[in-house]
Amino acid sequence: MTLLAVGSGSTGSVVAGRLAEISEWDVLVLEAGGQPPAFAKVPFLHLGSEFPNSSYMNYYKMRPQKYSSQFAKNTGGLYRRGKVIGGSGTINQMMHHRGIPQDYENWAAQGNPGWDYKTVLKYFKKTEDYKGPLKSRDAPFRAFGGPIGVEKVAWKPPVCRVAIRAGEEMGLAEVDYNTDTTIGSAIFQLTTKNRERVTTADAFLLPGLRRRNLKLQINSQVIKTVL
Repeated sequence: MTLLAVGSGSTGSVVAGRLAEISEWDVLVLEAGGQPPAFAKVPFLHLGSEFPNSSYMNYYKMRPQKYSSQFAKNTGGLYRRGKVIGGSGTINQMMHHRGIPQDYENWAAQGNPGWDYKTVLKYFKKTEDYKGPLKSRDAPFRAFGGPIGVEKVAWKPPVCRVAIRAGEEMGLAEVDYNTDTTIGSAIFQLTTKNRERVTTADAFLLPGLRRRNLKLQINSQVIKTVL
């Protein structure tokens, strides 16, 4: 069986890497872009905003938005997506947020078994290699040794601490928002390892290329799929 993964972005890299763990399956990843530049590893030198005309991105025109993306409320705007190994994970701001636990519970209640927070939490933990301060109450929600590095922002301007103290004065505690407590103040957590960007391509796809049954073909844009 030969399986095609279209795109090596945040989802495609995980899917391809995991499917290739089954040795009887051959997996081919088609990526429209190519190799990312070396400076893509540098945190906050994200291509999406610093290099708006970059060849490492596709640009899509947004329709005027009513509820979201208020910068595009009246005229629309440009929606940038990665055209490079790693996809948008190579050009984004690396901010790591699992989401609100109640949202997962709501999805499960709507008839989606396996999407409850307790179930998805074990997969969050399986992929994570957390490096940072850890309170005892937060320990059940964090994990170590996974393929995706998670670290707190290393450079913290003084205004960050001032903002957190202001929140505490207003009754908002400093929290780890990647636990079951998402209301409060916090320093951002990033998908970095040793202070360098980590994409799902770095974590799942590129290491898997050592397998004979996983191939990556770059500069190969899919124009049409026939079902």
